[in-house]
Amino acid sequence: TCTGMRGLRVLLRRLSQMCIRDMTIRADLLEWLKTCSNQYDLILLDPPTFSNSKKMTDTLDVQRDHVQLIKDSMNLLSRDGLLIFSNNQRKFELDEQSLTLYDIENKTDWSIDKDFQRSRKIHQCYFIQHKNS
Repeated sequence: TCTGMRGLRVLLRRLSQMCIRDMTIRADLLEWLKTCSNQYDLILLDPPTFSNSKKMTDTLDVQRDHVQLIKDSMNLLSRDGLLIFSNNQRKFELDEQSLTLYDIENKTDWSIDKDFQRSRKIHQCYFIQHKNS
């Protein structure tokens, strides 16, 4: 849920106009990330702040689980791909020290719609890529 993310919506609309194949998958995210063997050029990872869905075998807490979610997603990302990680937890803090294998750019200001600029903690957004070796 990317409330107020007009820039991201524009980006995704432009990508769809470029005839890029996309796919929506409904699954236990924690399980699916570990079993998927595909590679993707673009991944939008926007987990809920918390989930104890009956479809999942465990709970998901974005603050507790974000490092593993990002690492598992990066395993599916092509070498030149882009992972867009966002969440809406107001007190969220990205654990950059656990993610030093990647280039991380905080795009929160860019992603917040001008109607929501007064409340910077409404949402967090990061562009994450593999480091050039």
